[in-house]
Amino acid sequence: MTIIAEFNVSVDGFALPETLPAVTGVTLEFQRNVTHSQEWVMPFFIVDGTDDGLTDFKERIGDDQTVEEAMVVNEFDGALLYQVQWSEDIRDMINAIFDRAGTLVEAVAAQEMWHLKARFGQHDSISKLSSYFEKASSNLQLKRIYVERELRQQEYNVTPEQREALITALKRGYYAVPREAKQKEIAAELGISENALSERLRRGTTRLVKSTLWVENESNGF
Repeated sequence: MTIIAEFNVSVDGFALPETLPAVTGVTLEFQRNVTHSQEWVMPFFIVDGTDDGLTDFKERIGDDQTVEEAMVVNEFDGALLYQVQWSEDIRDMINAIFDRAGTLVEAVAAQEMWHLKARFGQHDSISKLSSYFEKASSNLQLKRIYVERELRQQEYNVTPEQREALITALKRGYYAVPREAKQKEIAAELGISENALSERLRRGTTRLVKSTLWVENESNGF
């Protein structure tokens, strides 16, 4: 049995405090990866957003005090894949999660707030992590804690986060005609930004269609 804890952390007490508050229309999400180097923790993230927002982000990230080095390694339609080396303070904060027997499962940010999701083996690790962030004055707020049940193999290739967003949207009447819920309301319920919700719905829907309706000879470039 493992425990999932979800936190909100203000950008002032975590990564990119000089970049994210000044940029509108973008959402940042870390890419999961395995690394054994203390110097390269969470080295990749994707920034989704408007053209203006992505341009502003490019111009500002190089001057952010929490970043030692950042470079765009790939560009997509409306998104940038970054490789980054964080400052020592940020590396210490992220390593604090792993040092307390936890695994950082998700990290999403937009403007003023980071949403972190971590997996732990015991409750005691969570309290130690909270104490660490309080001492670091990072304004960490524990939003939710729950036991992670063993999930069956995901037949339709959607991530747990995409599944949660799709099901919540369906339950709240987002797909009803007329629509009974707005993205803003659903995002608030999930504790994420509207941009993050929109991205999860879009990617989740794409994966569902490709795994249930899409036929290979109809791919048209997929």
